[in-house]
Amino acid sequence: MDLVRQNLEWIAANPTEFAESCGINSTSATFRERHALLAEHASNPPKFFRASGIQYFAPTDASKTDFPNESFDLHCSVTTLEHIPPKIIRNLLIEAHRILTPRGLAIHLIDPSDHFSHQDETISAIHFLKYSKRKWNVIAGNEFAYCNRLRADDYVDLVGQTELSLLSEKRTIDDRSLQELRAGFVPHKDFNGYSKQTLATTSYQVVLQPKDAKNK
Repeated sequence: MDLVRQNLEWIAANPTEFAESCGINSTSATFRERHALLAEHASNPPKFFRASGIQYFAPTDASKTDFPNESFDLHCSVTTLEHIPPKIIRNLLIEAHRILTPRGLAIHLIDPSDHFSHQDETISAIHFLKYSKRKWNVIAGNEFAYCNRLRADDYVDLVGQTELSLLSEKRTIDDRSLQELRAGFVPHKDFNGYSKQTLATTSYQVVLQPKDAKNK
């Protein structure tokens, strides 16, 4: 909750920068009204949630909730799924199908890049693909650094194991990573069978919908 409070306080102190980062018009009456509410309760997250109608459940198991069937229009995450083991992602998507309304959407932005490259410019976004599963678990198999290293095709396969359908996807290929692959960078054999473009995909966005949506 301390992290939530810090974020709320930052937004309260930096309304224009926050609005610009989200593509929001900071001069609109709606934004000013909602920002004023946030600023009033920024130091007290539970009070802010109550005042704004937000129900906060963290920590919780998103693959096993108590919400009623078909009770949400939107199921989303931002740079989260890459930190979750594949089996749990599958269960999470199955649960998403259960709680989504027939025409609801699941929208997930995934970062399949080597997160160590975010701070270390000497390594590329695909650097971690050179390690075997065993060695990668030694390096990052903990709650602070875990990344599943799934590629975009793997997420498509996981969706295919559920009652969700892939409505759209957006793959962003990292030029540096693609050039390294073309220049001779060799991923571990665990990643044999993937195209260079798939291996070099470092941002992946999917929009999913229940398969039976068209019939309801």
